[in-house]
Order: sequence, then C-alpha cells, then structure tokens
Amino acid sequence: MTITKQQLDAQPKFNNSTDEDPYTCACCGKVLNTAKAVWLEQSHVTNKFYLKDVVPEQDSQGYFAFGITCAKKVALTVY
Repeated sequence: MTITKQQLDAQPKFNNSTDEDPYTCACCGKVLNTAKAVWLEQSHVTNKFYLKDVVPEQDSQGYFAFGITCAKKVALTVY
C-alpha cells in the first residue's frame, strides 16, 4: 500500500531539536528539517514502523523521526 502525503502530514510533530542536537532520519541518518520530519511509531514486537494509532500502546517502542522519502519506504498502515 502506498502511503499518501495526507497520511504523512497527519503524523505527530515534535519540534524540540536544536542546532547542536538535530533530528536525524532513523532510516538513512541524514539531518532533518524539523518542519518536514515525519514521526513513525515502532513496534517492539514486529520491529517495524507504523503510522500513528496503529501500534497497541503495550507494543510501542516510541516514535522515531524520518525524512519524507524514507517514511514512504518504511511506514506501514496495518499492524
């Protein structure tokens, strides 16, 4: 299934990075523009990344930052 721009735009936003400690993509390691970062939730059960509200709370490893291109490659919509 292809992830849409609307789905990526609906992901949580966290903007507490600094110039000294910028967010980097969990997939490729590039420094991210925080306004465009996509946050995906990782399941510790499957070790895969999902759009918000897909992973049951007890299975969540937390949210990780991705660039748009990488998020489209790794994000899943079904748990």
